[in-house]
Amino acid sequence: MSSLGYFFAINIAFVSGQCQSDQQTLLLQLKSSLTFDPSSSVKLMQWRQSTDCCDWSGVDCDEAGHFIGLDLSTESISGDIENVASLFSLHYLRSLNLARTSFNGTQIPSKLANISSLTYLNLSDAGFAGQIPVQISSMARLVALDFSFNQFSDSISSIRWEHLLNLVYAVLSDNSLNGSIPRSLFELPMLQLLEKYAL
Repeated sequence: MSSLGYFFAINIAFVSGQCQSDQQTLLLQLKSSLTFDPSSSVKLMQWRQSTDCCDWSGVDCDEAGHFIGLDLSTESISGDIENVASLFSLHYLRSLNLARTSFNGTQIPSKLANISSLTYLNLSDAGFAGQIPVQISSMARLVALDFSFNQFSDSISSIRWEHLLNLVYAVLSDNSLNGSIPRSLFELPMLQLLEKYAL
């Protein structure tokens, strides 16, 4: 298990309640908007109207029945998520894991920053490319992010790191990011790990 995965395995605990109807509707809209291969899907194919969404594979809820954790890693998701509007309306979401999916060289949508409640964002080995949107800088609650094993080719200085004051773990390895590491990243008060580069 990676350092980042271990951190969240021991630090994030969800207490599940009964799924609220509007939350179930949002998740079903998300499922219908995503492009994925049903024959190899493990999680999404289990999402059905007839069952409580807090019991669905890849979904974690709080006591009030809001889903706050979404793990779609290793699902056969592909294409572009820019127009998956329901994804950017998940206002209670704290943890999003899209690792080891296939977004085929598309960019991370800037609208991802609309999910301002996120503390954990894992987009490792997801097929993203191009620039990391500067809007990520507004996600002030982020504690950990993993953008490793993608095809990012922008400058690492494009992110206003000084705004991410809660960031503890940043994994940026195995990309084509250029430029020197900005001083603002090293000066983050909570940062413990910048993977690939020694602090």
